Amino acid sequence: MNNRRKIGQVNGFVVSTTLGLGLLLIANNSAQAISFNWSFSNIIGGIDGTVSGTLEVLEGNDVAASSVILTETTNPIFDSLVGLDFTTLPVFSNRFNVSDGKITAAFFGTNFFSNDINLSLELHSDQFGDDNSENLGLLTIAGNPLPVSMGGDGICPAQCLQTAPLSGSNIGEKQFAPNFTPIPESSPIAGLLTALGLVAGSQLRQRIIQR
Repeated sequence: MNNRRKIGQVNGFVVSTTLGLGLLLIANNSAQAISFNWSFSNIIGGIDGTVSGTLEVLEGNDVAASSVILTETTNPIFDSLVGLDFTTLPVFSNRFNVSDGKITAAFFGTNFFSNDINLSLELHSDQFGDDNSENLGLLTIAGNPLPVSMGGDGICPAQCLQTAPLSGSNIGEKQFAPNFTPIPESSPIAGLLTALGLVAGSQLRQRIIQR
């Protein structure tokens, strides 16, 4: 009877320890940034091609991406930008709404007054007070394609890939929006919990045999 009580105590300790470690892992994992692929293709002007990359951002409203990196381009004119993290440049806006693992609104843009190399990723950006371009993808390595409302001429230079006009509102015109796709990541939690369970079971069996 005494042995059974000890085995029960050991079993309870192992289960509670495993559960506690599992909850700790889940809590830590929920605070990690979510990775997304982004891409857009030329629609209305500039040069032909498609650009794509990755970004990392936490879940929440009005949160900033920790990285926005160009990883691929179909036009060699942008080859020199592959690997560039645009958050390292002066940034005009870095705001995202992320809900249930999806980007529902984005307003990311480097500062056109400071950079020749510029990237804009806008999705439902009117949610952040942007009334000119609700949906827009833009990448340029030369010139300053500022919209008229910001003191520019609204013209995309020759080395520019864009999806929408730089001046005027395109609210409701969804074809201009960049694509954001979550990158599936295998969570280590399930594997770690399984490993902890196996270790706990092994220790429990050894104690039973010793008794």
